[in-house]
Amino acid sequence: MAFPNVNFHKLKIVAAVAAMYRHVFREVDTPNADPTKKDLNIVLDAVTLEEYLAAIPDKIRRNAVLGIDIVMTVSPEAEFLRYPDRVNDWAIDSYAWLIKTFGQGNIKFCVLHLDETTPHIHALILPLREGRLSARSFIGGPRSRLSELQTSYADAVQHYELERGIRGSRARHEDIKRFYGRLAQGLPDKIPAREPGELAEAYFERNAEYFKTLDAHAVCYRDAATKISNLQQAIQRMKPDIERTVSLVEEMLGMGFAREEMVRVLQKTDEAMRQKMMRTIMEEHDREMPSED
Repeated sequence: MAFPNVNFHKLKIVAAVAAMYRHVFREVDTPNADPTKKDLNIVLDAVTLEEYLAAIPDKIRRNAVLGIDIVMTVSPEAEFLRYPDRVNDWAIDSYAWLIKTFGQGNIKFCVLHLDETTPHIHALILPLREGRLSARSFIGGPRSRLSELQTSYADAVQHYELERGIRGSRARHEDIKRFYGRLAQGLPDKIPAREPGELAEAYFERNAEYFKTLDAHAVCYRDAATKISNLQQAIQRMKPDIERTVSLVEEMLGMGFAREEMVRVLQKTDEAMRQKMMRTIMEEHDREMPSED
C-alpha cells in the first residue's frame, strides 16, 4: 500500500520566500530536476513574488512567519503515478483540499512538479487571519494539529489507493523505512557456521550468496553514511552565509527599507551565495520539519 504525505515548513524571512519562488518556478538551477521537462510542470494557482510581498502587513512581529511552504507527495510505488491523467486528478484533488483547509485567498501558489523522479506538489500559504500574520491559526502549535492535517489529507486522496501512515511513527518518510527494510531482507542474524574440517575455500563457496548479500549491504551503508556526512558538512559551511543574510535583512528592517527594496538588494548579492542558500533552504525543507504522522 502506498502512502500520502504532506509536510509544512515555516518561512520567516523575505529571502526564504524569494528563494522558494525561484525554486518552485525553476528560475535557478534545481538539483534532481530535468531541465528538459520544465514545461511539463503545471501551475494550478500563482501570484507574483511582488504581489505576495505586497500582501504582507506593514507591521509584523520580529519573528513572524511570512509564509508556510507545503509539499504534498505520495510513495513512489503508488499505482496511479503510472497514468498522467490520474496524476493530474490527484493534483486537482490536492489543490481542492488546500482550498477547503486554508482558504483559496491564502494560497499564493500551487504547482505540480513533473520534472523530477516522483511527481509532487509545492504550495505556499500566506498565513493571514483578520489582517494579522498567524501561522498558529493555520497549522497550530501542538503536534496533534499537524497529525490531524495528515489524516485529513489522507482521507481526501484515499481513492487513489493511498493509506494514511501509522500515527505516532517517528520516521519522517516511509522511504526510510523501506530502505532499511530492504537492507534487512535476506540477511541471516548469524554468520553461517563452518563445518568441522571444512576448508576456507569450500566454506566461502558454500555461502557465496550470503557474502554477496553482506557485501551489498556494506556498500549501501557506506554510501548512506557518506551522503549524510557530506550533507552535514555542506550545511555547516552554509551557516555563515545564512547568518550573514539574516543579519542583512534584520538591518534593512531596522532602517525602514520597503520590502520591494529589500528584494532588489538581495537580488544583487553574489549569485553563487544566493544559489547555495536556496539549495540549503530546499534541503532543510525536506528534513527540518517532521511529517507528524
